[in-house]
Amino acid sequence: MEIHIKQGVWILYINDPFLAFCQGLWEVWQRWGDTPTITSGCEGQHMEGSLHYKGLAWDVRIWGIHDPYTMAQQLDRHLNAGAKMYDLRYGDEYHRYHIHVEYDPKER
Repeated sequence: MEIHIKQGVWILYINDPFLAFCQGLWEVWQRWGDTPTITSGCEGQHMEGSLHYKGLAWDVRIWGIHDPYTMAQQLDRHLNAGAKMYDLRYGDEYHRYHIHVEYDPKER
């Protein structure tokens, strides 16, 4: 598995949620013949209350990706197979240039 991390990105925790995110990210991207890049962890400026500050949200680069919308959908399905554990955002006014992923388990 190979995942690039942009210089300056801070990963607060290497824990199960982060490792599962990385595994899913790599599996989806490698199907498309790409190597993913994490562009943000807990550093930088994010919306108030963002899970980035708790080390539970990460952003993924979409530069050069042919169909980032489909990749985001595939990543969402992969990460949430069986239970809704991750929220993904892409394509809205705040997430046009990256895919935002956060670990936020939902009770059923």
